[in-house]
Amino acid sequence: MAGTMVLLRHNDNLIAGAFGKARWMCKDALSRRGAMAAAELLLAHAAELAGSADGRDQLLSLGLSAGAADIVAGRRPLDAAPSVTLVRGAGARGERLRFAYQARETECAAMRLADGIADEIARLGLAPASARRLLLDCAALQASLWGAPEIPADSAARAVMRLSAPAIRERAKRRGGLLASLC
Repeated sequence: MAGTMVLLRHNDNLIAGAFGKARWMCKDALSRRGAMAAAELLLAHAAELAGSADGRDQLLSLGLSAGAADIVAGRRPLDAAPSVTLVRGAGARGERLRFAYQARETECAAMRLADGIADEIARLGLAPASARRLLLDCAALQASLWGAPEIPADSAARAVMRLSAPAIRERAKRRGGLLASLC
């Protein structure tokens, strides 16, 4: 069965959070610098984030780039959130086959990313059920965003994104087990 292409919904918490943060960063940069300097600063930060395998960073990079383009064009930054095409379900078959033979270091990077995301969410001090839900949301984002042509990630970052989704889901499952043992 082929995967379905869907557009990111702006009301999704992770998406809204990334684009909201990008909007705030655009406004902050404009309050401290002229329009062109602010756009350059935003593009530089977007370029740094482009190398990350964390889908949240990829969305922020996309938002910062779009905000910088809006500033250069003389528009208010991110009045409309950028669209991103996601692959859900079976996904892009060719990409999956290519990623099936990733090197051990890519798998290790995916595990480190999953651990980092889980640790970051644990530090938020959320209720266990909320933390588990956020982990599952992050896993879904990683699983569906890695193939989006709009994000600036290179093939290595995309591979880590794709491989990290099951690891993040596993950490959410463990969080669910901890929740059950507390009840």
